[in-house]
Amino acid sequence: MMKLPSNPRLVASIAALLLVVCCPVSAGPSTSGTTAIAWQIESIETLPPAEVESRLPNANPLNYFMYAARLFKDGENDKAVFWYHAGELRYKFMLFAHRSPPDEGQALFESMQATVGQPISLYAASDTKKWVEQIDAVLRWDASTPNGFTSKAEYRRQWEDARSWLLKVRDQIVTHADEIQKQRAQQGIGQVGVKNGVYVEERNAKMPADWPPLEATTPIDRVVGVYKADLRLGHTLFFGEGSKTLRATTFDLSREGPDGMLIVAKRGEDELIRRTMSVREQDGAVVFEADTKPDYMSEGGIHETVYLRLNAIGDLVVQSDWLTEGKYQNKTMPVRESNTAWFRTVRVSGQ
Repeated sequence: MMKLPSNPRLVASIAALLLVVCCPVSAGPSTSGTTAIAWQIESIETLPPAEVESRLPNANPLNYFMYAARLFKDGENDKAVFWYHAGELRYKFMLFAHRSPPDEGQALFESMQATVGQPISLYAASDTKKWVEQIDAVLRWDASTPNGFTSKAEYRRQWEDARSWLLKVRDQIVTHADEIQKQRAQQGIGQVGVKNGVYVEERNAKMPADWPPLEATTPIDRVVGVYKADLRLGHTLFFGEGSKTLRATTFDLSREGPDGMLIVAKRGEDELIRRTMSVREQDGAVVFEADTKPDYMSEGGIHETVYLRLNAIGDLVVQSDWLTEGKYQNKTMPVRESNTAWFRTVRVSGQ
């Protein structure tokens, strides 16, 4: 599940490695007296965009990532893609020019890719042609814009190596454009980004195409039976108590009245936990719902809708739809994330 980073936490994650990684690397005003906070452009969160962009060429490359996160938070998605890749390029150049100590620098770079870059790249991949054009624009900008933090003249070969690295990223997008789109379609990736002050992300995956087809309808009585235990199934059937099913070998599903189902997790003949839930028949499936508020959310919670179906060979196929609405701990922006996951398990006995 994706988490939109807030800049205060981003600053905190950077600070721990800053003295080691982000020391001055070229002569000039931007490289004297650098400390664990001096690298940051003052008021980067609130300065007018034109002023931030005028300062970036002489600033520590970490500022590019902070600015890209700000733009994405503000709904400036395409600008965020540009400045994120500009940050990647100039950070890579800094790493190539100053390889000691390499591990910390690369670890921080990968952290930026996983936090700032993940939602931005997810958005960018919705239009690979535009994505490639944005990377080309970054390369042109970099070629024509001075770098006051790491000298192009002094580290010419390393600069060319960094540009070659981004070119390879661009070429990978071109080569795999069709594959990227097919994968996004299978994963059901829809809207990604900020809308009306809410971070929205849609990942409503389809059932894998190579699975056996589903039965046309699965009434409650057809689901009754014993199934091989599965970790994901345990967390779905025993929402919030899935850890109690870790040792289970089977799940027994039986009817409990006209609109109920009893589920028992067993290890051999020993019962581990049981649960009775209200179910209904809908869309050719047996459906139940659950709500929870996990510890990592300060507001709102998760609503899960689960569809149980049988396929042509008798497997139990589970479709789990999650809708997360609210706020994460230490985050200011509300989120609305929808996710669909699919998994299946074999029937041990029953109809």
